[in-house]
Amino acid sequence: MDGAIIIDAFAGTGALGLEALSRGCAFASFIERDQQALAALRQNISRLDRADDSRVIAGDALTLARWHGDPATLLLADAPYGSGDGLAATQQLMRIGALGDDALIIIETGNDETMDADTLAAAGLELLVARRYGRALVHFLGRTSG
Repeated sequence: MDGAIIIDAFAGTGALGLEALSRGCAFASFIERDQQALAALRQNISRLDRADDSRVIAGDALTLARWHGDPATLLLADAPYGSGDGLAATQQLMRIGALGDDALIIIETGNDETMDADTLAAAGLELLVARRYGRALVHFLGRTSG
């Protein structure tokens, strides 16, 4: 985590990104579209005094049109289970240059959701490992060079 630039997509209250910052990440961009979650997210960032090393993007990770700043080295995508939005957001963030070539991508899904190797390959991604944690399945992905 040391020095990582992260994106917390579907940030909600920011728990994942704020935890990453507390563990040594250099900067976090939080993407959230829900107004109530945005209010809680901003309050949490302020309460934890993380305004200098974070930014909030009030928008949808699925339709974000451009990226400002350095590409992320770590993506945390905890989309609603069963939606497929974690992978879709990853693809959109790749299209707009938000993810570095060596970025680690972590997508949380329901534990019954798998990611097809052919679909990942077509998206320029590969599954490194998947781990089950209760009702969650956490997919660790990397970008392919081809």
